[in-house]
Amino acid sequence: THDQVEAMTLGHRIAVLDRGEIQQIDTPQNLYNFPKNRFVAGFIGSPPMNFIEGSITENGEGLHFKDNSGQLSAPVASRPELDAYAGQAITMGVRPEHIHAQPEKGAAFYAAFSADIQLVERLGHESFAFASLHGQPIAARLGADEEVRPPCRMPLYIETGKMHFFDVQSGLRV
Repeated sequence: THDQVEAMTLGHRIAVLDRGEIQQIDTPQNLYNFPKNRFVAGFIGSPPMNFIEGSITENGEGLHFKDNSGQLSAPVASRPELDAYAGQAITMGVRPEHIHAQPEKGAAFYAAFSADIQLVERLGHESFAFASLHGQPIAARLGADEEVRPPCRMPLYIETGKMHFFDVQSGLRV
């Protein structure tokens, strides 16, 4: 089926294809949490994963992801495969439910940035804010009781432990 919601609901193992080529075959949960590449990450989930272009920097205190506008700087857990990207361009991905209007209690690490909120979809039990970070589209899942009146500028917080990284050239998850 071309309907990813139907596939995620009914399937035990799902094959994600792009132009006739299998990108990943896995369980719905693994496709969602561990996408093999940027295509799978952007295809699975509604709204889809956010992608922010930037680079990995080393500042003496460890690795950081910095977006191309310089607005967002997020600490990154060091791991060998990511260490190789220090000083290089990379795409960071984060799901809307891992971006919040305020830090949640008990979450370990957050990175704050200001975003221009253009639209809020209220769905009863939750809301989605659609924003931009210097022209890059961002979707954030907010609580139903969050009072946001677009257009406005507001701080948003990314759970840094939930960030995914993708090679700019190949699209593969790092």
